[in-house]
Amino acid sequence: VIEGSNFTDGMKRAKCSHCKRATFIATSNYGTSNMKKHLEKCKAYQSTKASASQEGGQQRFEQKVYRDLLAKAIIRHGYGFSWVEHEANRQIHTYLNNEVRSIGRNTVKADCLKFQQLIKAEFQSTFC
Repeated sequence: VIEGSNFTDGMKRAKCSHCKRATFIATSNYGTSNMKKHLEKCKAYQSTKASASQEGGQQRFEQKVYRDLLAKAIIRHGYGFSWVEHEANRQIHTYLNNEVRSIGRNTVKADCLKFQQLIKAEFQSTFC
């Protein structure tokens, strides 16, 4: 977010992460329509999108799959739930796919408990 003191209206603004030029008012009163319209015209975004599709049909990012994979990694390797909130970890995930929405430790804890319940139910149906 760019501070609004540089602008005549004094509003806080957000900057396009692709072209680094377009700015949008970044307050809760304003929606995301202007940003969405900008992305349709943003040459930097369009070229990124086009090159990704030419590289062999890159999979569409799905937040649910991402959350499930994080939960499985935490369970398998014994990481603490706060691992998902480590800044460097978030930077890696954002670098790999800028569509990722970071999740907090409470969300990943709930996902891990969900997996635990699924495994427990599967175990009970198999052996009981």
